[in-house]
Amino acid sequence: MLIRTIQPDEFIEYAYLIQCLEAETDYLKYGAYERNCTPKRAERRVTSLLNEPNSTIFVVEDEGDLVGHLTVFGKMAPRAKHCATIVMGILQEHWGEGLGYELLKQTELWARERQLTRLEAMVMTHNQRAVALFQKAGFKAEGVRQYSLFINGNYVDEYYMAKVIQY
Repeated sequence: MLIRTIQPDEFIEYAYLIQCLEAETDYLKYGAYERNCTPKRAERRVTSLLNEPNSTIFVVEDEGDLVGHLTVFGKMAPRAKHCATIVMGILQEHWGEGLGYELLKQTELWARERQLTRLEAMVMTHNQRAVALFQKAGFKAEGVRQYSLFINGNYVDEYYMAKVIQY
């Protein structure tokens, strides 16, 4: 397994990964076919994020295939440029292999290089694996976003989690 920054020409692979992730789990903001993640849209997203100084996309590669990602969305407002929101997904067949923790460690190193001091994430409260992973990586739940999502006929709460990076 290799964790690295996505290459600009991998937008088709990225779009396919996102479609696969959204089709296999209800732990993400979008479900299967709720978002039209076309290669063109993925190309715009990859290009845009790679051109922003406090945003990026890390991918997990397994034998040439992308099997996971952690996308960092840096804040643009001058008063919030020290913060970034992260979104992560790993294909289920690779759950439990430590890839999520490695992605979070890599992201923190990257954030330190850019003098970011806060990483934020939203995690569904019933997703115990993800909550435990973020806590292991030093994130703390700062609050609950009640009824923040509506999935399969049920309202779902999310933890607003964050890690403050000390220097």
